[in-house]
Amino acid sequence: MSRIDDEALDEFWRETSAGKSPIIDSQGNLGYSLLSEEGILFIRNDFTPANYEYFELVFGDLFLPDTVQELLLKDKVLLLMVCRKGTQDFLLSELRTDVKFMLDLPRGEYFFFVFLLDAGA
Repeated sequence: MSRIDDEALDEFWRETSAGKSPIIDSQGNLGYSLLSEEGILFIRNDFTPANYEYFELVFGDLFLPDTVQELLLKDKVLLLMVCRKGTQDFLLSELRTDVKFMLDLPRGEYFFFVFLLDAGA
């Protein structure tokens, strides 16, 4: 995340604090997640694939133990970071525990990280 400038990160946090669902990529581009009628949070893909790459849908549902669920009630933010293996591309998006999520990613190998951050810090 050190490659994203402070202005882009500040905008990401402002949008998160306002209750929106922002997404930020490794270049600092800001986008938004969409909640479908089926209750699935679509986290938009901002990786720049070659024209010949195929895409796959990745569906997820986050399970958190009760002790972590309690922390979410105390002004905490849950973030998902998706990093493409072998590149410096990544997406950062807020997650919600009450809905499933869906990612549209170019075929490849990815690392998925979930962070619990203090929104007040």
